[in-house]
Amino acid sequence: MLSVIIPCFNESKKVFTTLDSIAKWLQENEIEYEILLVNNGSTDDTFIKFNKSVKNPKISIIEESIRGKGYAIKRGLEECSFNKVLIIDTDMSVDISQIEKSWFSQDESLIIGSRKIGIQKGTPVRRQFAGNFLNSLIRKVFKLNIYDTQCGFKFLNSEKVKIISSQLTVDGFMYDLDLIMSCIQNKINVSEVPISYRHDSSSSVSLLRDPIIMLRDLFKIYTKFN
Repeated sequence: MLSVIIPCFNESKKVFTTLDSIAKWLQENEIEYEILLVNNGSTDDTFIKFNKSVKNPKISIIEESIRGKGYAIKRGLEECSFNKVLIIDTDMSVDISQIEKSWFSQDESLIIGSRKIGIQKGTPVRRQFAGNFLNSLIRKVFKLNIYDTQCGFKFLNSEKVKIISSQLTVDGFMYDLDLIMSCIQNKINVSEVPISYRHDSSSSVSLLRDPIIMLRDLFKIYTKFN
């Protein structure tokens, strides 16, 4: 049994293809599932289209006015029904087919998809440099042996899902590190696996605006866990 959490912000042009692809793969692999689309402060017609076109009862939408990917993930974890949770981006830059069946038997674990030890396709050099710098800083400050904390593909298998969700306090893109540190604090094993990643040029992360916010949140997380 698997809960799939998909944060969504103004992506009505692609999200419904993603929902169909994910549901089809889960059905073909005979995995009992629910899909939670967290419509995270969108100003487009995602909600209207969802209500008109999505008929699968296993797919639901959470309409949330507060923006921030971290807040969207927190809401998804609060609402999910199962203890096995996949977090995946709307653009499916990491395809759901990269799930390994063995993950379902790894209790109390957080499995992180890693672009650094896997394959990246189409990622601009400047983004790779920024990502490498951020993760080097994280490894040094938090003493983590993880090379890609920020990949949007994560698989959590734990009886403590609701405890973890209650502890998440970072609303933005640095939620990944908040999630990782909360798992470590709750004695959940954190590991990194190589994945194949395809860059989406429409990514909402800004290299001009977001680094300042990320550094602020990095300080918040450091203070929180030290």
